[in-house]
Amino acid sequence: MDSRLNTFQNQLQAPPDPDMLDVLAYNELATELYRLLLEKPLSNLPADIQSLVIVPDGKLAQLNFGTLVKPGPSNETVSRFSQLPYVIKDYDLHYAASANLWVESIKQTSEANNHARYAFGGFAPAYDSLPGKEERWPDMLASLVRAGEVQLPGAEKEVQEIAEIMDGDAWLGAEATASRFREKAPEYSVVQLTMHALLDDQESLNSCLVFSPSTETRTERDTTGSNNSKTDYLLYASDIYSMQLPNRMAVLSACNTGRGQIKKGEGVMSLSRAFMYAGCPTQTISLWNVSDLASSTIMVQFYEYLADGLSVDASLRNAQLHYLNNSGHPVYSHPYYWASFITIGDSSPIAFRESRAITVIAFGLGLLLVMGIGIVLYKKQMKK
Repeated sequence: MDSRLNTFQNQLQAPPDPDMLDVLAYNELATELYRLLLEKPLSNLPADIQSLVIVPDGKLAQLNFGTLVKPGPSNETVSRFSQLPYVIKDYDLHYAASANLWVESIKQTSEANNHARYAFGGFAPAYDSLPGKEERWPDMLASLVRAGEVQLPGAEKEVQEIAEIMDGDAWLGAEATASRFREKAPEYSVVQLTMHALLDDQESLNSCLVFSPSTETRTERDTTGSNNSKTDYLLYASDIYSMQLPNRMAVLSACNTGRGQIKKGEGVMSLSRAFMYAGCPTQTISLWNVSDLASSTIMVQFYEYLADGLSVDASLRNAQLHYLNNSGHPVYSHPYYWASFITIGDSSPIAFRESRAITVIAFGLGLLLVMGIGIVLYKKQMKK
């Protein structure tokens, strides 16, 4: 099965050629993997099951099972990717590195809800002043991207729109620094990181998120792991492991945030795993390079559903299906564009703490109450 899985993964992880869209070839392989991986387990479940928790092993940890296709005679006449009977059309899906870690993530949720002061904090850096972007990492920067360029045109718009939906905070451009993330992130129920990520698949602790350069300078590893005095803009997996991040969820809206070394018995050594160990019970992560425009569209819709009280997995599923059903050009309905993101950990609905607006209203009502009591007491005193 390994060769078929590798072939399928390669189809998912590369942008499709508009002139070579082979829906039938995709259907054939996706159906075959469905029969091997899901057909028997699903046949033993009650017909009304709507949500699946998947605990994958080995290479399966980097597969979105929602992209598999249920077999059917009509599949052979389908001409568009959007018409295929994907598993995601029938089930909410979320993932866990192990059964024990899934149970632990549920335990972490109550603690995360107790720590958060505000609902949402989003970070979208700018890279126009990235140090040495032409000289230091030419090969790495060429493969960085949510869209194919160093700048992410959709990033700031994505975070701004989500902050409006959630009545939250948006740290944009030069304000989206790693030092600000360290300072502010623990205050929020949900943190959104819309940026580049650098994957080191040889040494997982060197994988990192790329923030905006700041004026602060400190000694930190560069992308090769050596120590250099440089601008504080890379947040390494090793840094995240040592942080306290009691957020209810981290949304890692960057490339390959769910990828890394696969260790037997432990799972994927990814940036997502670092957030889990830092105290965050739920992560929404990517399994390959993601399109900037598609990601922004899906992410904004994802928060619309979260704000309506849906579970994390149902929110992501609905956002992806919304994109799939409204993708327009046939090439954009290919799973490469909509299926990179998955949720891992506790997927229950997020009980957002009161927003800043509600806090202000409550404070105002409290102040009026105190003033009213004061007036009553004053009048009583005057009568004496």
